[in-house]
Amino acid sequence: MKEFAASIVLFICVIALVITNAIYIKNTATDIKSLALAVYESNGEDKAISDLKDSWESSKKIFALSISLREVDIITEYIIRLECAKIDGDDEELTRVYHLLCNAIDDATRYEKISFHTVF
Repeated sequence: MKEFAASIVLFICVIALVITNAIYIKNTATDIKSLALAVYESNGEDKAISDLKDSWESSKKIFALSISLREVDIITEYIIRLECAKIDGDDEELTRVYHLLCNAIDDATRYEKISFHTVF
């Protein structure tokens, strides 16, 4: 009976961790995308770029626990390319990289949504 109770407690803990992780990933991805939009729409302000880079650097390690390192590297690359396009003043490249970054974030977080498949 003790083993059954322990397994129920562990099962509830796993479900709680999966839900917490999904909420964190969703909120962080939304924040990163809104900061990227701020960079895209800014008029040469370095604050928007530094906010995006700081936010990504602080959440990248936790993201790496949930998504593959390849996807983390792709997002990091697009953030760097977005910064370079903004600094160079290349509006066409800035638009392209912004959309690629948003797509990469969406792709990386696609499997982190709460669903029956995620929990079981």
